[in-house]
Amino acid sequence: MSLQALKKISQEHPTACLRAGALMAVLSYLDFFSTVVQRVALSTAANMCKKLPSDAADFVMEAVPLLTNLLQYHDAKVLEHASVCLTRIAESFASSPDKLDELCNHGLVAQPASLISTSNSGGGHSSLSTPTYTGLIRLLSTCTSGSPLGAKTLLSPGITGILKDVLSGSGSSSNTTVSPALSRPAEQIFEIVNLANELLPPLPQGTISMPSSFNLFMKGPIVKKSSGSSSGKPEDTSGSAPEVSAREKLLNEQPGLLQQFGMDLLPVFIQIYGSSVNGPVRHKCLSVIGKLMYFSPAEMIESLLSMTNIASFLAGVLAWKDPHVLVPALQIAEILMEKLPKTFSKVFVREGVVHAVDQLILAGTPNSVTSQVSSAEKDNDSVPGSSRSRRYRRRNSNSNPDGNSLEELKIPALVTVGSPPSSVEIPTVNSSLRVAVSTCAKAF
Repeated sequence: MSLQALKKISQEHPTACLRAGALMAVLSYLDFFSTVVQRVALSTAANMCKKLPSDAADFVMEAVPLLTNLLQYHDAKVLEHASVCLTRIAESFASSPDKLDELCNHGLVAQPASLISTSNSGGGHSSLSTPTYTGLIRLLSTCTSGSPLGAKTLLSPGITGILKDVLSGSGSSSNTTVSPALSRPAEQIFEIVNLANELLPPLPQGTISMPSSFNLFMKGPIVKKSSGSSSGKPEDTSGSAPEVSAREKLLNEQPGLLQQFGMDLLPVFIQIYGSSVNGPVRHKCLSVIGKLMYFSPAEMIESLLSMTNIASFLAGVLAWKDPHVLVPALQIAEILMEKLPKTFSKVFVREGVVHAVDQLILAGTPNSVTSQVSSAEKDNDSVPGSSRSRRYRRRNSNSNPDGNSLEELKIPALVTVGSPPSSVEIPTVNSSLRVAVSTCAKAF
């Protein structure tokens, strides 16, 4: 009865219970209670981990090893509540690399990674619920984005191979007609791809500009992290944070980690981008591909070309003309041209990248737009008394007191249909890429 009372109190006053030492009180003697009582105790602990105060480290650090060990527990409900506790604790320390490192020292990364791998391979925890599995992935993302130790811990044992198996369905039935990744909830796929994105260092400012819907599925507090990791802003964060240099240093010291990352995940993410209809998932895939191309040396990119056709992928992205990904795709293409000009000057012509760029330039040419407007105007006026024509004339006379022509009113609308919101920058980016590719292609 006292535990049930504490559970109700923790729902209304979680911080007061935490400061009174209730968290350790409910966790200390779990092994001596029945499963039903253990579930109540962990549910109470999860309540106390809500909205942790700024000095929460003084009250929760001692409980982290106990909660981490519970990730190996046989009861699904106890495991789920322990996962919620750890995720909330990690999110509260997201802006403090030192505290995240301390959490990682308590096994906060190694245990969830092992659990995810075991679950995917059909091991002892194959019955993990969808919220628990997604929460564990989010927990790893939080630790990886804010802690160099977390990233190193995950990369070293081969997390990329685990993610590859999760997304490609290594243990799934061979006669299924649906992609294993697409059989998962969109939020879970997003968290998995986001984890891969956080394993790589953030890009220098302005290298690849991702759209504003980049983190639509992100949960927990969106804070300005010193790691320069994902936030509600585009992926153009500065590379001056200490965590970024530590992560880059790790990849520079052990280039095999980046090589394995590309071999395991590049083909998978290209496949997910092509088969998914979810915008944030596709944007995250594009971010991972862009980071991989940016941080990989030329010889590494050349070796990856034998595994997947990155040029054909970019040609498809550009030809689709999704206004949210045109600029990032062009920036990735420019990175590839800078690193392997001889190779991609030929491949980009053969796979249609140059043609797609030419079409974007043509769509952004003022003369082309004006001719389209004039043609559309003639078509409207050619139908005597048409409602469309009358409506445009009435709108032009009523809402255009400055006397602007109809062509001037319609040009902006036509320009934005086939180009991103920042369409002013596109002709410059496209032109520079087109000139570089065309020059090399003509020389060839």
